[in-house]
Amino acid sequence: MATLFKRTGVATNSAVTAQATPDKTVAVAAGTAYTNNAANTVAAGNLTIADAHPTLDRLDAIVYDATTGVKSVIQGTPMDSLNLQPPDTTGYTVLAYVQVYSRANPSFTGTITPDVIRDQRDDVLLSAQANTLAYTYSTSTAAADPGSGKLAFDSATLTAITKARLNYDVPGSQPWLRQQTNMLTNMNTYFLRIWSLQDPGVFVLLLCNTKTHNTTYIELGCKVVQASGSITTLAFTTDPGDTIVEYVGPVGVPEQGTSALGADVTMTNANQFYDGPNTGSIGGAGQQLLLTAYATVVGGGAGTLSMRITDGTTVFAETGAAGFTTGGAGLALTTIVSPSAAATYKITCASTQAGGAIKADPTANSSGAHVATRISWVRLA
Repeated sequence: MATLFKRTGVATNSAVTAQATPDKTVAVAAGTAYTNNAANTVAAGNLTIADAHPTLDRLDAIVYDATTGVKSVIQGTPMDSLNLQPPDTTGYTVLAYVQVYSRANPSFTGTITPDVIRDQRDDVLLSAQANTLAYTYSTSTAAADPGSGKLAFDSATLTAITKARLNYDVPGSQPWLRQQTNMLTNMNTYFLRIWSLQDPGVFVLLLCNTKTHNTTYIELGCKVVQASGSITTLAFTTDPGDTIVEYVGPVGVPEQGTSALGADVTMTNANQFYDGPNTGSIGGAGQQLLLTAYATVVGGGAGTLSMRITDGTTVFAETGAAGFTTGGAGLALTTIVSPSAAATYKITCASTQAGGAIKADPTANSSGAHVATRISWVRLA
């Protein structure tokens, strides 16, 4: 795909620090950086800062050229400290700035100390939105930490994704992720948009509704609601720092859904439960769901009708009513469930008389809309 803009910036680590015993050098840690879309490894090593000016301060840039693999110092122009300007760094990746005090400045020490170094990783990468984190995409689908600075999903097929796993080893990621995911305490769901920095047209939009904080990574329960191109497989590169995680905001309305019976279900045998509509797989650990069910049932004869809301194992609510041969009865249930994991909830009905039916439409004056038997749900928390 065509590159929409040239990327220049730190992808991983490449921290610039003062020496343990300060001298005239800075230590550059190993890492990865981009210069004009070229990615390369930043080798660890020291760089020497030139001597200070007698009377004027200076702002030097610690830079890296990913094309050549060379890191260096670009000296700034000596000037009054109130008008201090950085040097021209066009064509380079800036790793840090170092303020070099003049020998006449009261702050002059003759060495490079931590307080004069400004690490560029602490600044916002303006080619991405401010509310973002830069990750490296991993193709692993394992239920584990995807690795330092990496993001992974539980499936390579978009429609099958239910989990996103984000490592904490990205500057500022842990507090950022905790801030965004703690929104779950006060709202039902929120959106994360994940896209390629090299080509922002490659993206997926996730609807997130659960979280699990682990020691080195967070696991988000989610589903893909929109994606670029065909919603089949992921199209991210594995280039370092190219996969951008962007917090979009909360969902405007609670997560909810309704499923109705599309055709009558004959209850051939007496005292046997037959399935009506179901919710599909919904919910997750720590959530609360409000389930509402309504069924129109013909009993097959004078007897008793029963209806349940169940996940196939646990009965969460049930009710009964008198059954009739042709007139039918309306049964209604409401319950709140607190699932330990995603589950499918359904209506099941039975009659003490054989030959009854769960009806898709009322037995008289029907609109034909097939909504006479339905189950609805709303996520409360």
